[in-house]
Amino acid sequence: MEIAVPNNFENDFDVFDSVADIQNKICLAEDTEIKISLPNADLLRNRAGIFLLACLNAFGVQNNKNIIFLCNFSSVVWYEHNPASFFQLQNKNDVIQIVSENISKRIPVQMTEKLKDILVSLIGEVYNNAMEHSESEYIIGNCYNETNDDSDNSRMCFYCYDAGIGIIKNVRRYLRIEDDLSFRRYERSSKLLKWALKQGNTTKKPPRGVGIDWLLNFAKVNSGYVRICNENVLFEQNTEGKITYQKLNNSFCGLFFEMHIMEAPDVIYKLKGE
Repeated sequence: MEIAVPNNFENDFDVFDSVADIQNKICLAEDTEIKISLPNADLLRNRAGIFLLACLNAFGVQNNKNIIFLCNFSSVVWYEHNPASFFQLQNKNDVIQIVSENISKRIPVQMTEKLKDILVSLIGEVYNNAMEHSESEYIIGNCYNETNDDSDNSRMCFYCYDAGIGIIKNVRRYLRIEDDLSFRRYERSSKLLKWALKQGNTTKKPPRGVGIDWLLNFAKVNSGYVRICNENVLFEQNTEGKITYQKLNNSFCGLFFEMHIMEAPDVIYKLKGE
């Protein structure tokens, strides 16, 4: 079976919606070998697009499909944007190694030791949550540093994707059991994701620490960026702290998480009270 990718995309929303469409076609395919044709390099215009190709491959593995990409552009396009540190996670030891030896050393801001311990721990939790709650056998990530387009300051970007049930379905399950009377308030996928991102809400028993809400707050202070995609919801918190929930036309399988931490010269980040 061969699936054709559109020739161009007007924005990132179209990219995610197209990937979701391809995922659904993969699920419906009877063939075990799926060819995905990329007529040009538009999906590889940035590292996020390249990582989404890796997400498609991971999704194929999770569903016992062999994904083959058919490209008719120069291989230099791939190497120019090739992810700096692409990794696959299989257990908590992998998370500890990747976060401590790679990601933590790439964070481009000065901060107190207490703050750094929390930030690094919560980045690790992004990957731990994928392993503990996704019911996925295939979890991948990526981390790199690059210079911003509009300035000389750099940013660290990291990604996580699991091909499992995703955060929205996990919250849906939890609320049906724990809060059945008010569950109807959260029927829409966007509301379920909002519940998951609200401070103090957790599906973990016993409740454990803080979560993505803390990372969102840090990104807001840092003028950073966060993007989450799951089911038919594309969540973004831009560099000005503005939050948007966009509804995809197709359901994105698995959970995609992306965060950018911006370089902040001559600034030291501290916890309140330090």
